[in-house]
Amino acid sequence: MIKVIGSIIGFLAYLIQVLVKKPAIAIKLYKLADKYDNRNGLSLAAYGMLLFTEEKYDAALEQFKKMKQIKKKSYLDRIIAMNIALCYWKLNSIDKAIEELEGLRSRYEYVNEDILTSLSYFYMLKGDYEEALNITNEALEDEPEHAPALDNMGQIYYRQGELEKAEEYFLKALEYKDMVDSKYYLGVIYEKQGNRDLAEKYFKKAYDTKVSRFSTVSKEDLQEKFREYSIIED
Repeated sequence: MIKVIGSIIGFLAYLIQVLVKKPAIAIKLYKLADKYDNRNGLSLAAYGMLLFTEEKYDAALEQFKKMKQIKKKSYLDRIIAMNIALCYWKLNSIDKAIEELEGLRSRYEYVNEDILTSLSYFYMLKGDYEEALNITNEALEDEPEHAPALDNMGQIYYRQGELEKAEEYFLKALEYKDMVDSKYYLGVIYEKQGNRDLAEKYFKKAYDTKVSRFSTVSKEDLQEKFREYSIIED
């Protein structure tokens, strides 16, 4: 009975968040639903993403893990695993993030380019560039115009000091999506090449682009360059 009450409150919170657009009220109800062991999948997912957006990654992870316990459909398995992996990434638990997504690959014959791109990025963070390249190429075979995968390629080559190849992929990524990551790294590449004017141009482009919780460039990285080039004031 307690779980039923929690699920009803959780679903009500979800409706308030999605339909009424009152996240502050929804959060209060989500917290109450938690006390009654909420088991409503929609509300767990929505609350988890709210917590993720607020950078409360441990709390978000708890919601997604609860979803994992009650999942009934395969498409939810993919969504849940991706969200859990992203939380582990933000918590600097890269091995656990990789384990989560590799688990998906072992369970299904096909995973989409978003999952592959995230997995390849995590391998890159560990310095396993060969595996990162292999998985990124797999994502691009599936979707050649997938901008995050193209950006991944740029970052992999950048980390290995192959600046011309990295530049090529970052520019190609920007043909398909307006990405703060690619703009920032192009700025860094031109800076390394001694082209301060072009570097400033791309840092300014990055400044005008929205940074999300899913961006691979930190706000601190951006602010450092913005101040250096007088794009923002101290």
